[in-house]
Amino acid sequence: MQPKPKMKAAAKTLQRHYLAERRELRRVGSYEILRCLVKLDRIVITAIAISLQALCAIPGYRAKRPERLWRQLYRTATRILGTGSIKELIVESAPNVGWLPKFRITIVPRDQTGLLFADLCLILELLSQFKIVLLELALDFPLRSVVDPSYVRRHALFGKTRMRVGSIALHEKWGTSRSTKIVRSYTKCEIFRFRIEFQLNARFLRKHGINHTSDFPRLATILPRHHIYFASLDGKKLREYLKRSRVSHKTQTEILKAVAESRASLWTTLRLLRRKWHLVNVRRLLSPLPEMNGIVLSALNKWATQWQPQSPLRAVDTTHEQQTQ
Repeated sequence: MQPKPKMKAAAKTLQRHYLAERRELRRVGSYEILRCLVKLDRIVITAIAISLQALCAIPGYRAKRPERLWRQLYRTATRILGTGSIKELIVESAPNVGWLPKFRITIVPRDQTGLLFADLCLILELLSQFKIVLLELALDFPLRSVVDPSYVRRHALFGKTRMRVGSIALHEKWGTSRSTKIVRSYTKCEIFRFRIEFQLNARFLRKHGINHTSDFPRLATILPRHHIYFASLDGKKLREYLKRSRVSHKTQTEILKAVAESRASLWTTLRLLRRKWHLVNVRRLLSPLPEMNGIVLSALNKWATQWQPQSPLRAVDTTHEQQTQ
């Protein structure tokens, strides 16, 4: 029972060192060159049939003893240690309710590489009528670059996904368990990266037709601008907008003061303008950050080329499901 306090103390020490380093970087301005590397992270798949023997027959794969699960959707979980870009598989079986698929498979990749196409295909070829129900996409930036929690708060928008209140200094979250997507930004000290991570849930995937590995390249056109966009609130545009709207001088001063006080969070600032002063189409007041948006777009396009345009893998036909949404 003693490791938990030690882990908390270590986390606080790490946080303290990281924040001190960020303050020094901001003071000196000696940031590392801005780069972005996109990786396919955790993925969850359901299937009607899977052979554990076939999985364990993959060279280097080794299964652990099945575990009994309590108060969860499935009763049994088998962990299989992988090789290559796959760290482990978690195969859940024996569903507690009849409407659940017979198997749910969680693929956990290695942080350094993310999940690679060849390794994922080895797994998918062994599944019968699979369906991708969760997909995580990671955008990794150098830990000493300009991108950090403060930068993301000040400049990032993730579509209509709302920022969660009560985030800690090194980890912030947008969206809830009911959202079609969840976005997290946090330090990944194990690989010396700062990560922006998209968790794309089943409704998001079905809406945008992400059913096969051959559909993954679509994310390079779906996510930019609509689901990840870097910008700054343009003070000049705001002042001109207020003048045209014939808002009283007192109210204009009040708005500009409130905006100045909330600049630490772009999402909070735009929410304030919408809710308190009922300004409409506030995104017109933004000035994009072309360098940052361009780097993200380029990284997504490069990642998209890793996935084949056509895939023979056997997935569930979701055409009717998409038409009914």
